[in-house]
Amino acid sequence: MDGIRQKAKLSYGFQLSKMEVASLFLPAWASVLIPTDVDVNFSGTNLNLDAPARKVIDTLDLNRDPPIPAAVTEEIAAEFKANPPKIVFAKSTIRNADTEIVAEGEMTFAEGKPVINMTFDATGYDRVLDALQATSDPHSAEILPIARLLKGYANTMPGGHLLWKVSLNAEGSVSLNNVMLKKADPAPAPQ
Repeated sequence: MDGIRQKAKLSYGFQLSKMEVASLFLPAWASVLIPTDVDVNFSGTNLNLDAPARKVIDTLDLNRDPPIPAAVTEEIAAEFKANPPKIVFAKSTIRNADTEIVAEGEMTFAEGKPVINMTFDATGYDRVLDALQATSDPHSAEILPIARLLKGYANTMPGGHLLWKVSLNAEGSVSLNNVMLKKADPAPAPQ
């Protein structure tokens, strides 16, 4: 965190490595789906922490119940909603021996509605499909069509890795690699 100020940034990251799942609980085909290493990094930017901190300090009274008046907490919430932060997903990786998925992007809010632009890059995705196809387990048969569909929407990049660019717009439209999956929500009827 870079401080209590008007345009503060709060970053968070965590790493897990060499994770293992007991094979007793896991069908053999599922091993290609279980990550062994995870590195997740994200931050909130454009956080106005100065104004809320000042309001809390100015109105805090430990002899009162509640110590901060409800009107103040409602005002802070309204200001936060009017000027929400941007959530930035820095390069984050999930991998195992066969596959690696890298995700990055951002999420903002337009009039309280999320706007998301994310990129997912997968290496070794065909090994996942091969493992799902090689078994007669009914659970893998449920996952296989979805995995194939995802591959069908991917852009194959030089070197064979797959790329998905996902966009969700404030009006409700969703696109995947510039292909419209869902049109904008209908405009509300005038009242």
